[in-house]
Amino acid sequence: MAVLTEILTILDHWPTWKRVTAAPDQIQTLQNRVAELEKRLAKCPGEACPRCGELSYRVVSSSPHTAMCEIGAVKRKMKCEKCNFAEETVFVPE
Repeated sequence: MAVLTEILTILDHWPTWKRVTAAPDQIQTLQNRVAELEKRLAKCPGEACPRCGELSYRVVSSSPHTAMCEIGAVKRKMKCEKCNFAEETVFVPE
């Protein structure tokens, strides 16, 4: 056991060993973060809200733009499900 203790003492002075011993905690933290992100993205995510940044900015209604219908423009009303920010935009498909 004395040899093992000496080896561990030597390893403690090696900077890379400190990263190796910290890796299991970091891996668990990253796994938790990925699981949380996957849970948030499970429902088809909306766009990022310009006001609050949540991924809950979605199309509420969509209709052809009357003045630009010949080029296929669409008028879309977007609304955030979290902060209720709403905005109307014109979308022109390419």
